Amino acid sequence: MDYLGLLQERNSQFNLISNSETEEIIWKHFIDSLAVHQQFKETISGSKDITLLDIGSGAGFPGIPIKIVFPDLQLVIIEATKKKTEFLQEIVEKLMLDKVSVIWGRSEEYAHHPVYREKFDIVVSRAVAEMNTLVELALPFIKSDGYFVAYKGPKGKQELEGARQAIIELGGEEERFIEIGIKDFIRTFIFIRKKQSTPQKYPRKSGIPQKRPL
Repeated sequence: MDYLGLLQERNSQFNLISNSETEEIIWKHFIDSLAVHQQFKETISGSKDITLLDIGSGAGFPGIPIKIVFPDLQLVIIEATKKKTEFLQEIVEKLMLDKVSVIWGRSEEYAHHPVYREKFDIVVSRAVAEMNTLVELALPFIKSDGYFVAYKGPKGKQELEGARQAIIELGGEEERFIEIGIKDFIRTFIFIRKKQSTPQKYPRKSGIPQKRPL
């Protein structure tokens, strides 16, 4: 069974996405996940050793579509909802994807683990949190000169304005801001490059980045 079919079949069981109509899923999830395909291609540049982390992947977006298009990527997914990790593991097995790890847990905790801290070339996140919270969850995972790619909505520029100080504090630097129209929706992509090591105190304990953003 393909990804789309299994997603539709399991949606009511796992509460994966809000709309199960085929056309809406294709536009809002698959096409959306790959809308910056060219930028990923330029960043990956043919390397077979690129590591990518997807934080709060939910039903696997954007990490799994990216992995399908770039099969040499080493993909790690962190998802806090256990039922969703079960679905993700099923998808990985059914699609026979190699070099993919699915982790059930909180990014605030795993970001302090030496196996994961500052080990990734690219971190992506879609529909997880406001930008000033998201950078605290993401940047500790990224190695020097790696990228955080935030998938934001039409208010992305406004969110970026509110996160600029946090980005600097966490060792990042804004590099690119891209707006793309996807059917009737404006998707904004914010590319943050990791320039300096993130202070060890970040991320703070689970829940604190959301309650008290930097």
